[in-house]
Amino acid sequence: MLQFLMSIILFIVFIQFNIFSFQSEKSGLVIRSFLIDIPGYPMAYNPSFLKCDYGYSVVFRHDPLYSKYTETSNSFLCHVKLDKFFNCISRPVLLDTGNTNSEDPRLFVVKDNAYISYTRVIKWPPHSNCDICCSEFDLLKQKVKKSVSIKYSEGDVEKNWVPFVVLNENCDDDIYFVYKYLPHRILKLSANLDGTAVVAYDNKNGSNTLKKWEDKWGKIRGGTPAILINDEYVAFFHSSFSTSNAMYYVMGVITFESKPPFRIKKISKKPIYFNDMYSKRVTENAWFYGKRGEKPMYVIFPSGLVIGEEDGKDVFYVLCGENDVGIRCVVIDKEILFTTLERAI
Repeated sequence: MLQFLMSIILFIVFIQFNIFSFQSEKSGLVIRSFLIDIPGYPMAYNPSFLKCDYGYSVVFRHDPLYSKYTETSNSFLCHVKLDKFFNCISRPVLLDTGNTNSEDPRLFVVKDNAYISYTRVIKWPPHSNCDICCSEFDLLKQKVKKSVSIKYSEGDVEKNWVPFVVLNENCDDDIYFVYKYLPHRILKLSANLDGTAVVAYDNKNGSNTLKKWEDKWGKIRGGTPAILINDEYVAFFHSSFSTSNAMYYVMGVITFESKPPFRIKKISKKPIYFNDMYSKRVTENAWFYGKRGEKPMYVIFPSGLVIGEEDGKDVFYVLCGENDVGIRCVVIDKEILFTTLERAI
């Protein structure tokens, strides 16, 4: 009954905001989607992952139950191994990041070593104050090495930076972050990874197209790490908008140049919609249950991206947090996806 009512609400919203034309599974863009079960962690969410010999190495966010006595909530990062069919093959391991409020990890590879960036909440509640930390991550020992706070900020809340790695002229890897998409600002980390970051590029191209998206579906914010596909980086992002009934998070795709200054090339024309989107049920065990006001919130939060192959064609596996209580994998046809993008001007 709950799922039926949710479908009715979504239908009304799609008609009202003229977004029923979302790209769907009928177009062949989304091949399928499925929830990933992490035994013992029924509300794991906002995952990131890397392809490994055994399948996939996944780091996800875990929020223990909210304490009504202290009015606080902690967040932790956990690591788990999945086989190539996305089944759990290990027990989740709680990672020691050096703090008790670590959120929304992003995994990426530097010089054949895994790295992790994540949001560290410094102060909460009533208002969130957070920064971005980065660390090397030992996949074999399942341990985070010393986390370093990245020394760059334009305010109290730093979230959703998009990591990407570039092979430089010395055949070495440089770590960059997309700090924001509009305006398009790129940060570069220092070579010794001491946490120092500088503004590397400020790009103005693509602003008109990105503004057109934001006018309809909300501010474009970071999602998955960006991965190199041929001559461009590809990343999935999220944005959110409110109706009179609810708040909705949606996702899209953006690409940018493979070489400095990494100007934006293309973006989704419309959000990507698929069957069973938002279907993970929120129960009273969620830390935020009953604390988000009268409006329900429907969330799809892309945070992990790997390219694979199915039936002889390239696909994107996009790991998403769903409704802040689950992990969903969305399988997307790479060839069809690129036909749906528009050039950013």
